[in-house]
Parts: sequence; structure tokens; C-alpha cells
Amino acid sequence: MNTQKRKTNRWVRLTRAMKLNFLKLLRAPGGAHKVSTGFAIGFGLELIVISTAS
Repeated sequence: MNTQKRKTNRWVRLTRAMKLNFLKLLRAPGGAHKVSTGFAIGFGLELIVISTAS
């Protein structure tokens, strides 16, 4: 029973940390630009990989 509580606590702490870092990134000057640029590059690379794999 104690291990289940510990696993849940780790999961909650991980999700909170991810949310906090994402909000800090978006609130930073130029942070939204970094996120959108990273998404565009990743999406473009994925399209290249899928088309070349088939």
C-alpha cells in the first residue's frame, strides 16, 4: 500500500514539474517562439521520415 502511494506521489510531482517548466518557457521572452519553432521542425522532420520510410 505504501508503494502505491509513493508511485502516485512521483507521478504527481513529475506532472507538476512538467507543467511548471512549460509555463516558465511560455512566459519567458521569446519562449513561445522557441516552442513553435521546435514543433515546426519536428513536424517537418517527421513528414520527411514517414515519406522516405515507405
